[in-house]
Amino acid sequence: MSILYVAMTDLPAVLACEMASQAPLPRLPLLERMLASAQVHEAPVDWRRWALRLAGLEGDPGDLPLGRLLGAAAGYAVDPLQTWCIATPVSLAAGMSSVRFDNQGPVVLSPAVRASLAARYNGVSGGSPQALYSAPDTLLMRFSSLLEVQTRDPESLTGLSLSDALPTGQDRRLLQRVGTEMEMWLHSEPDFKAPRAVSSLWLWGSGNTDLYGAPRWPQLLCADSALRAARAQYPGEQVADGVIERWSVNALLAEGQPLSSLESRWLTPAVAGLGQQWRELHLHVCGRVFRMTRVRRWRWWRSVRPWWEQLAQVSL
Repeated sequence: MSILYVAMTDLPAVLACEMASQAPLPRLPLLERMLASAQVHEAPVDWRRWALRLAGLEGDPGDLPLGRLLGAAAGYAVDPLQTWCIATPVSLAAGMSSVRFDNQGPVVLSPAVRASLAARYNGVSGGSPQALYSAPDTLLMRFSSLLEVQTRDPESLTGLSLSDALPTGQDRRLLQRVGTEMEMWLHSEPDFKAPRAVSSLWLWGSGNTDLYGAPRWPQLLCADSALRAARAQYPGEQVADGVIERWSVNALLAEGQPLSSLESRWLTPAVAGLGQQWRELHLHVCGRVFRMTRVRRWRWWRSVRPWWEQLAQVSL
């Protein structure tokens, strides 16, 4: 039996608390009992940093070098004196008092649309110190100099205010300015076709330093391109006692499934496998890891609160 490590990357606990005050939300009884009875451990808020630690790799504080890893994996020449960011299409919604990320998560573009968008941008920004590149599964932006910024994964920003997610660090204003320019440029591209309105390209994953450590990779079941790029660049050895998986709520909703289906699709089989397929289940969500074993599975006599209240508490 091995250990199942799962990252639930985009369960919007804080947003759910706001929504629950206005309309009923679906209760998730299995998740709620697990949150109440599992052992809770501190973990990096960034689920990829947690996953990389499981694989024996560390990164310097601040952003992980995700843009750099994806650029190299796509075959681009990644200069050590340049900064590479992931440029994720996002949809923003203007409210009465704030601008928020919409409730459907980042916008997924086809490879053809990404390539067209990069070509259009580079065609109109000649002489600019940055350029846009299309890579498998994503867009990347290359800056001609090293930037000192800290950013946030847009998957974790669903429904949140834009003002609460802005980059920090010495070069934050540059990143904000480029983001604003992107927003204006996209607005001026009437022929740009996307499955949802794209307000801007969210720049993140800007780390400039290499990962380090002695890699020992658990089995990687999730299709996250950044982790797979890290495994390709830092292969190390494969270990047999761990499996890393990822559950994306946004992807579930994009398939037309209700939020409540995450239990039947993912959590119920995982918990049922304790003691048979899995020795332990570790669930990373909202910056905490909830550890469940077969013994603790039966300690579900404790009273439970709605999942959004439990997760919002640990998110503070």
